[in-house]
Amino acid sequence: MRTWTRATIADSCGRCGKDLAVGDPMQVIKLHGVERHLHRCATCADAPVPADLPTFLTPGTPAPDPPVRTIAPRVIDVKARQVGDDA
Repeated sequence: MRTWTRATIADSCGRCGKDLAVGDPMQVIKLHGVERHLHRCATCADAPVPADLPTFLTPGTPAPDPPVRTIAPRVIDVKARQVGDDA
């Protein structure tokens, strides 16, 4: 399967060895049963770069995680608690 994407990390073309900078368009070739993917620069790819390829947005600072809510509002010592006591 051949798809077009933009480079998210600095990489190189698998055919000519051209350095691909972050944000450069590249064709990714995925073969069934093979974990590695082949990367092709715009000049070595067998198809032109699609016009609707989205621009690469540099990731900003991630949103902070929401505070973790505790399961129990307090710690209860079960062994010290007596029958009939309300904690």
